[in-house]
Amino acid sequence: MRIVLVSPLPPSRDGIAAYTAGVAAAYRAAGHEVTFVTPEGTPPAAGTDPAPASFGRNPALAGELAARIAAGQPALVHVQHAIATYGTGIPALFALVRAVSRHGIPVVITHHEVTRDTAKLRLPGRQYYQAISELATAVHVHTAAAAARLRQCHVPGERIIVHPHPIFPAPAPAASPALAAQIRCGLGPGIEHLIGMIGYLQRDKGYLQAIAALARALERRPALRAGTRLVLAGEVRPRPAGFGRFEQADRQYADAVRTQVSRLGLADVVLWRGHVPDEEFTAWFQALDLLLLPYTAAEESGIAAHAIATGTPLLASGAGGLGELFGGTAIALPSIEQEPFASTLLRVLASPDAHRTAACHVYDQVRRDRDPAGLVAALTAAASPAGGPAGGPPPRTPERTGQATG
Repeated sequence: MRIVLVSPLPPSRDGIAAYTAGVAAAYRAAGHEVTFVTPEGTPPAAGTDPAPASFGRNPALAGELAARIAAGQPALVHVQHAIATYGTGIPALFALVRAVSRHGIPVVITHHEVTRDTAKLRLPGRQYYQAISELATAVHVHTAAAAARLRQCHVPGERIIVHPHPIFPAPAPAASPALAAQIRCGLGPGIEHLIGMIGYLQRDKGYLQAIAALARALERRPALRAGTRLVLAGEVRPRPAGFGRFEQADRQYADAVRTQVSRLGLADVVLWRGHVPDEEFTAWFQALDLLLLPYTAAEESGIAAHAIATGTPLLASGAGGLGELFGGTAIALPSIEQEPFASTLLRVLASPDAHRTAACHVYDQVRRDRDPAGLVAALTAAASPAGGPAGGPPPRTPERTGQATG
């Protein structure tokens, strides 16, 4: 089957780019041919063969590109979608999806941030998601909560494929233990417990809660302070033109985090390390003893998926997709309130080997449940004759245990 993926690609600093690389590898492993269409202005994809086509911000040019796509006779066009990913290129993306659909080519759109986008943009966001989803043969989301939000946007449940975020193998070349050790040594001597939060610094990722819990844990066990560090490895997410107010809100949140670190007297414990280069990304996970994901809201988490791929022990809240992934397991936080969060931290720091073993057991099960081959099968089924083009009979939603398909 010939498949066209519409998405940014690595080295773009966007989790969707890394996701697309994993999806492409999974399609190819299943014997499918993959080509790409990328947004104009994103970094050129490294090692992509054939070189991807691109689209700019002019919706009037969408018809020409759609005709070129149609000439290749793809069986499926798979669009990776989030508003922040395309910014002011959204009208051109919308026009491209509409033009491709008019050629009778099946289109599946994976919505990565439907709950976040609609929460921020409210009615206009819901109207937009309804409109772009109507152009597709099917839409794919990773969580039951995202599917429920799409139904609130008047997207028919029978058009929604709910399939969880797959666990892709850690990207090659894998980081060497030497690089992980070098990163760890660079953070200072005498670190016994290296805790980390990796990725874009956003207000819904629970930084304030994590720092408050760590402060309380060190207050209860002062002896831990000398050998414990929390490293914040990431930066505020750069937003495209037109979305500056969201970036500004995250910068204000980052300032609040710095203020809290100072107020709680943790300047020697909390370390800031800014942007993590792609070539060091996996090594940062390998350097950690514990990764924290105390998110207050989440649709999915590429950081959690990468932790599973690298075997990095974590503690996660029950927000959104994290709850669907880890709820009820030994690595789920019972609460992100200060006292229970601190108690959980103290338990893990007292028995790190036991927590690592528990995490490995959870990860083994998750890898079995979230094999990328399952996602490929679900999405290529939408391109079958039973699915039909947009506007025709909706595709059959895969039945999977524990999935809400509406």
